[in-house]
Amino acid sequence: MNGNLRLFRGMMLVAASTAMAVGAAAGWADEPLPEIVVRADRVSHMVEEHPAGGATIEKFALSRQISYRDLDLTKAAGAAELEKRVKDTAAAVCKRLDELYPNTVAGGHGCEDSAAKTAMVKVRAAIAAAKPR
Repeated sequence: MNGNLRLFRGMMLVAASTAMAVGAAAGWADEPLPEIVVRADRVSHMVEEHPAGGATIEKFALSRQISYRDLDLTKAAGAAELEKRVKDTAAAVCKRLDELYPNTVAGGHGCEDSAAKTAMVKVRAAIAAAKPR
C-alpha cells in the first residue's frame, strides 16, 4: 500500500509539472513573435482550357520571414529599419519569383508593391503595439 501511495504522489507531481509547463507555454503563445512575413504571388501566363468549360490557373508564391527582435520599435530609427527590411525583402522575393517562374505575371499593382503593402499592415501593428501606453 505504501508503494501505491508513492506511485500516486509521483503521478500527481508529473501531472502538476505538465500542467504548469502547458500553462506557461500557453502564456507565451499569446505574445506575438517578432517576425513579419513577406509573401509574393504569381499567376501563370499559361491557362489550360477544359472541354467542359472553365480553366486551370497555376499560382505560385514565395514568402520570407523578417525578424525584428533586434529593433527598438519605440524609436523612429527602429520603425524605419523594419519598413526598409520589408521593402528589401519584397524586392528579393519578387526577383526570385521572376527567376524561378519567368512565364508568370504578378497580380494587380506589381509584385513588390503588393508584397510590401500586405506586410506593412503587420509592421504598423507591431510598431503600434511597441509604443508605451
